[in-house]
Amino acid sequence: MDENFRIAGKVSLMDIIFIIMALAAIVLLRRFAAPKTAEAAGGVPIRYTVELNRREEGYGKNIKVGETLYDSEKGYEIGKITDVYEKPFWDSVPDVSGKVYRKAYAEGLVNVYVVAEAQAQISERSTSVGQYDLLIGKTIFVKSPSFSAGGYVVEIDRTER
Repeated sequence: MDENFRIAGKVSLMDIIFIIMALAAIVLLRRFAAPKTAEAAGGVPIRYTVELNRREEGYGKNIKVGETLYDSEKGYEIGKITDVYEKPFWDSVPDVSGKVYRKAYAEGLVNVYVVAEAQAQISERSTSVGQYDLLIGKTIFVKSPSFSAGGYVVEIDRTER
């Protein structure tokens, strides 16, 4: 290195730093400029189910089949709603006489299940819809024009179209 910070008289240390920063910027731009829609990303058709716990009876009637489902945290499109159904909500309650917990039906409350279809990229580690990773048991915050709620992914299946 000489007095002008050139290596072998040709490339300066600042040139190397600039090239590394430019490459890092390109990588970041490609990562965050990926499409936000599920269909634009392509891939394997999947069907997944989101469970919305402890909702009032009839909550599922507000959710419309055919609407686009979005991740409400970042706004990514994560599929189309294909089905909505409710099941009774069962809770664990203490049984003082037996000193155990028992399952009991909670009157007026239901679990709402929202089924959506999307195109996904499937790898050994994850199932991704666009930039959004779907994992069984993962907390997910979803929205559509008719509702917004938080729940859990409880099922992911490949579909044949």
